[in-house]
Amino acid sequence: MKPAVIFFDFGDTIGELRPPFHLLRRLLPAAPPVAGGGRLVTRPPAWRRLLRRPLLLAAARAYRAFPESAEVLSELRRRGYRLAICSNNSDIVLDQLQVTGLAGYFETVTYSEEAGAEKPHPLIFQVALRRMGVDASQAWHVGDSHPADMVGAQQAGLFPIWVKRGGEPSPESIPDLKGLLLRVG
Repeated sequence: MKPAVIFFDFGDTIGELRPPFHLLRRLLPAAPPVAGGGRLVTRPPAWRRLLRRPLLLAAARAYRAFPESAEVLSELRRRGYRLAICSNNSDIVLDQLQVTGLAGYFETVTYSEEAGAEKPHPLIFQVALRRMGVDASQAWHVGDSHPADMVGAQQAGLFPIWVKRGGEPSPESIPDLKGLLLRVG
């Protein structure tokens, strides 16, 4: 089945945080897990967003696109696929997309802080699907995390594609985004 929309996770799927900035992830608090997988999240108060903004902007500038990302996204758009982001992130993902030069490929960007839940919780996928105006059966989700992206997408009704960079390949994974071009045909 050809998808009407292909959703992408951002971090470690189409872009990566260069060392030593990956250590910043440890400074950001996580919300408590909820039943059913994923976490419900709330937008932090304005004062907290202001305090963390400089750290997050520094981290955004430390992101880079994977070498094949722009080429693959461009080819998917050329083939007529609609593309969108669905990521466990804050509004900083908008800056990350700009810094990596990938922002122009996506129609919508859905991030967990805004959606109110992190993957694998179905709420974030439901928000992303609603924004694109498609049913889950018409969408694929591409990501690097088996529990968050693969299990979450499948439980929400999307077809999952696992980008498994390095390690042992598996029948359910692709080694990088170029493998996606073979899957979509």
